[in-house]
Amino acid sequence: MRLRIFTEPQQGASYDDTLAGLAAEGIECAYLQIMDLTDLDHLDFIAREVMPQLS
Repeated sequence: MRLRIFTEPQQGASYDDTLAGLAAEGIECAYLQIMDLTDLDHLDFIAREVMPQLS
């Protein structure tokens, strides 16, 4: 079964908190959508700050 969840972190929460919460609910796979593909700083932030928290 596949379920699409469109969410942004709640006020005061971070992306890694939001993804960790989904993992705690049993979600095993999540996709992040980057709206501005020219925003390499945003991609770098996810690689540097978010991904290490989830590994």
